[in-house]
Amino acid sequence: MPGIAYWKGMIAPGRQSDELFDLMDLFNTALDLAGAIDSIPTDRYIDGIDQTSLLLADDGRSRREKVYIWSEKNLMAMRMYEYKIHLKVVETQAQWLDIDCTAEKAAKGAGTKATVGIGGRCSPAEAAKDSAKRAAGVEDKGPLDKHRDEGLVKKAVK
Repeated sequence: MPGIAYWKGMIAPGRQSDELFDLMDLFNTALDLAGAIDSIPTDRYIDGIDQTSLLLADDGRSRREKVYIWSEKNLMAMRMYEYKIHLKVVETQAQWLDIDCTAEKAAKGAGTKATVGIGGRCSPAEAAKDSAKRAAGVEDKGPLDKHRDEGLVKKAVK
């Protein structure tokens, strides 16, 4: 996924790189730039890598060879240099991708207190309410749908 770094007078304008930089590298890099690299905890494993040279040197190279992509305890994919391998593909029916709270979903999770969905948990009462709305042909619009209706999403994409 692309990222943008801006620091006037430090990072060359218009510079592009396809080197690997992981979100967890921001911790180590920020501490180095702040002159506090010695503040990195030594009593635990820290995944980040100091990527200061990648950001500041005109021909900076990443110090990271690979990035692992996890979903909870499942290794989903790995990127190494310009290559990426997917080990597990998530289906769109997966509970954390389904934004609707339905009675069917609540029934599947009947042994538990709630069913997990985007934004938190779905109680059986919420599931019944959403199922009734759906049966009546009424669908709630999420924030993305509302923005799309107002033309905000289209403008952002262009």
